[in-house]
Amino acid sequence: MKRDASGKFVRNWGSETKQRVSVSLTSTAWRLLDEEARLRGLSRSETIERIARSFGGEPHPNVNVDGAKQAQNALLESQIIEQQQAIARLDREKQDLSALLENAPDIISRIDRKFRHLYVSPSIKLATGIPSERFIGKTNTDLGMPGNVCSIWNDGLQQVFATGQEQIIEYSFPTPKGMRWYQSRIVPEFASDGSVETVLNIARDVTDYKYVERALRESEERLQLSLAAAKMVGWDMDLKTNRVVCTPNACEIWGIQEGTKEDFFAVIHPEDRDRMKQAIQQAFAGEASYYNQEYRTISPEGVVRWLNSQGKVYHDATGRGVRMIGVSVDITERKQIEAEREMLRTRSERLLRQQQFSIQLNDAIRTIQDPKEIMWQVVCATGKHFQVTRCTYGDIDPTQEYVIVNRDYCNGVISVVGNHHMNSFGVEIIAELKQGKTIVVDDVDVDPRTCGSGEAAFDAIQTKSLLCVPLVKQGRFVALFVLHHVSPRQWTEEDVALMEQIAEQTWLAVERSRAEKELRESEAHLQLALKVGRMGAWDWDVQTGAMLWSEGHFTVLGLQPNECQPSYEVWASRVHPDDLAQTEAKLQQAMLDQKEYHHEYRLLWLDGSVHWVEARGQCTYDSQGNPKHSIGAVIDITGRKQTEHERETLLERERIARTQVEAAQRQLANIFETSPVGIGLLDAQQRFVAINEALAQINGLTREQHLGHSIPELFGQSDPKLVEVFYNIYTTGNSFISPNFAVSVPGRSDRTPGYHNVYYLPTINSNNEVEDVLVYVVDITEQVRLEQGQRFLSEASTVLASSLDYQTTLERVAQLAVPELADWCTVHIVEENGCIEQIAVAHNDPAKLLWAHEIRQKYPLNPNDPRGTALTLRTGQSDILPDIPDELLVQAARDPEHLHILRQVGFRSAMTVPLRTQDRILGVITFVSSESGRRYNTRDLQLAEELARRASLAIDNTQLYRVAQLARDKAESANRVKDEFLAVLSHELRSPLNPILGWTKMLRSHRLDATRTEQALETIERNAKLQAQLIEDLLDVSRILQGKMALNVAPVNLAATIEAAKETVRLAAEAKNIHIQTTLKPILGTVSGDRNRLQQVFWNLLSNAVKFTPSGGRVEVHLEQVGMYAQIQVKD
Repeated sequence: MKRDASGKFVRNWGSETKQRVSVSLTSTAWRLLDEEARLRGLSRSETIERIARSFGGEPHPNVNVDGAKQAQNALLESQIIEQQQAIARLDREKQDLSALLENAPDIISRIDRKFRHLYVSPSIKLATGIPSERFIGKTNTDLGMPGNVCSIWNDGLQQVFATGQEQIIEYSFPTPKGMRWYQSRIVPEFASDGSVETVLNIARDVTDYKYVERALRESEERLQLSLAAAKMVGWDMDLKTNRVVCTPNACEIWGIQEGTKEDFFAVIHPEDRDRMKQAIQQAFAGEASYYNQEYRTISPEGVVRWLNSQGKVYHDATGRGVRMIGVSVDITERKQIEAEREMLRTRSERLLRQQQFSIQLNDAIRTIQDPKEIMWQVVCATGKHFQVTRCTYGDIDPTQEYVIVNRDYCNGVISVVGNHHMNSFGVEIIAELKQGKTIVVDDVDVDPRTCGSGEAAFDAIQTKSLLCVPLVKQGRFVALFVLHHVSPRQWTEEDVALMEQIAEQTWLAVERSRAEKELRESEAHLQLALKVGRMGAWDWDVQTGAMLWSEGHFTVLGLQPNECQPSYEVWASRVHPDDLAQTEAKLQQAMLDQKEYHHEYRLLWLDGSVHWVEARGQCTYDSQGNPKHSIGAVIDITGRKQTEHERETLLERERIARTQVEAAQRQLANIFETSPVGIGLLDAQQRFVAINEALAQINGLTREQHLGHSIPELFGQSDPKLVEVFYNIYTTGNSFISPNFAVSVPGRSDRTPGYHNVYYLPTINSNNEVEDVLVYVVDITEQVRLEQGQRFLSEASTVLASSLDYQTTLERVAQLAVPELADWCTVHIVEENGCIEQIAVAHNDPAKLLWAHEIRQKYPLNPNDPRGTALTLRTGQSDILPDIPDELLVQAARDPEHLHILRQVGFRSAMTVPLRTQDRILGVITFVSSESGRRYNTRDLQLAEELARRASLAIDNTQLYRVAQLARDKAESANRVKDEFLAVLSHELRSPLNPILGWTKMLRSHRLDATRTEQALETIERNAKLQAQLIEDLLDVSRILQGKMALNVAPVNLAATIEAAKETVRLAAEAKNIHIQTTLKPILGTVSGDRNRLQQVFWNLLSNAVKFTPSGGRVEVHLEQVGMYAQIQVKD
């Protein structure tokens, strides 16, 4: 078997026989043998075989070579022979190769790993103009080849040396014949170790192929472009292989380019598929040589296309078709155009008929003057034209709610003459009609606008389909033109267009007839007006001076009809002298400018009255442009001038009024901005669009925070009740007016409401919707709280006056203060021994009261606390804490548990007020706000101080009452003693008097002797002395009694004493609504007296005055200085 250069076996030597040869060689011989094999490119065995064959002659089966020399000789002999043969062969091959390389048009070269040329064929000179020998040992870069060529070459060579794979590169190269394209095939040449040692390059000029390739590509592109532009697909159907191949643009039309016949039949429209199969079968059967069909296809996207396919059938020897080649053209647009053309033809015929009908109808109604007759002719002709069962034309009443049908065309259905409420036929339909929209209903039972509420109404008038054309003029729905049919019907666009045209023609005709009727009536009125309206006409031949006047013209000039011959001079004599020149100038200027003459001027009648006239005239002119004829009219406009004068007067008054209104508006704006009354305006969405500063302050927000924001946005969190009030206003449209209306405004940090007199006044538009709401708010919070405070104080005064047990009274006062003034209220009293005792604590929750008593036992009052009750007890001054921060709780807490309790209570604000008289502190009332969130202010403190003052007076009065009670007991005891004393005194007084009286009577009788007389006188004297002594004793008793009523005389402020007495009776006066008016003038000098006794005197006087003054009355107290005395007067 023989191997090729690569070592593969290529053929057998079949004719040769084989025999075994044994060779024994030395190591040197084996090395020489291996070297020979390497040089020859053979294996060791093949080399041995060749040596064996070189022995010549017949093979020797048993040849033994024992000596190295013999083997070497034989080997050398064989090598010489082989070399000689190889040299001869190589010479022949070299000659052949040289001849081939010298004459080959291709460029052949060998290149080493450094890209240097080892060999280049002579044909290189034709391409580069450089002889081949100059390439040897140089690279393309060394030879100055173009950079792009070098880059492509080097990349290709690098790939071959790196991979050992053949590479083909193409590049353009400038040659003496111009730019040429070359294709190089680079083949690797391997060394013995398998690496690429050199490469062989064969470069061929492919410029002509490039041109042909480009031409073919451009031709193919033009073909494809032509096919695409023509929407044409080329195809080839092979019946033997059952395959169909199309041009690439087939995918756009068929959605498939290559496949079986069945694949292409699948995209044909189902209605055309069988026909197409039959046509193709007939074509292949040999019935026709050409195939031509039109059919539809359906693309994968569902698009339907029309195609026209034409093809030629190729037959075999038997006459049966085996192949068909043809083209298919997309004729969809043509088919669509044909369909549209047919539709347009049909539509044009229909439009022509409708146009003829419209013209005939217009001719028929043109000469009719009665509007109702026009309507009747139209509905009859239209109903017959459309072949409907009813046609009506109805007017819309002024309320826009009823349609009035006077006559209707009916064909087998009932008449609908009369008045019909439009909403009964469907509110949605009527709304669209009022907007001027034509209503088309093919089936009232299906159309959503009629299948509901309007279905019964249409059934009642035997109507299943309708076409309604509204006539809306200047925004008003004025008439309705309707077609009714007894069964469902599909109305076309042409039907709608014709109906709208007929409706408009009918409206114009009806309006024309009405206008002509009004014009005839107006003409009659005009003639009457000309007759009674002092209007006249003239006809003046300017060139001859001849003039004609109407009767009215004589009247306008203040003349009797035909009183004189009309002339320019007569007319000029009647024009007011002050206006004549201007009037004539106007007339001459109008004729000169060939314009209409129009002027207003005055006439002066013979009776001296002045009249205004308006003249209008027009001239005709001859060929030279000279005025020829003048005609015109004059109108007495005296009344109009008077009206204009009055109008000017009225305009002046209006200007003055407008100025006043603007001033009033500025004043109102100023009032709006500065008014203490809160004023605002809300739009239809409850948003503030205007607000003054007063209302913004009432709500506790800025004006900017109001504007653009709605009531729910502003008050939704603070006062949902107010949001509900405005919801009812916008829902019902009712005003809301309320005095003392409590509102929790969003701008207050606490949750206490404010009180206002509110007036919420909505404006209702024509649709019964609230358009805006005017807001007036008067803040009466202070007044209400003052009244509440007064009521509270009045109730407290009643409680204070209800018992002489001040502890019970103060407990009731504390309960009264909760929750009116506080969430917690406590009362501490300073006992006689100086101890501080909490006698009352109040809260609405009984459980918290028990908890408070336990806390008081555990944590009693600390007199040294820096704030609150302890501070007020020490100083006698009120203390207020508007806010109680946590730091203050930490400061007041005695231990962590106490701090936890204080925080748990949730103190927000607190105030303490003293219970005191003029000389000592009685106790303290403490008010605490917690869960209510109330924050105390100065007003609250004043109310608490007033309550404490009244409680202090009640305590003081209670103590005075106790003192008075003791004094009364003593006085009663003294009265009893006095009575006993008087009884004794009476007896003692009578005792001396009886003897005196008795003896006196006896002495007057003169019946006594001297002794008896002396005795009588002594008795009388003794008893008289006794009487005198008794009297002296009584005087002593009086002085003793007076000594017990000692006065504490000191300087006294009478004004303060009177005020103190006034305060004592103030509650009683307020209960009867009695006003105590004091006039206290200053007193010069010092007034001394017992202040308490004076106060009692004043109190007694004022109490009596209040007691005996009717309710609503007045008590006056005057203090003034009279000489050295102070005079006090109490008048009731």
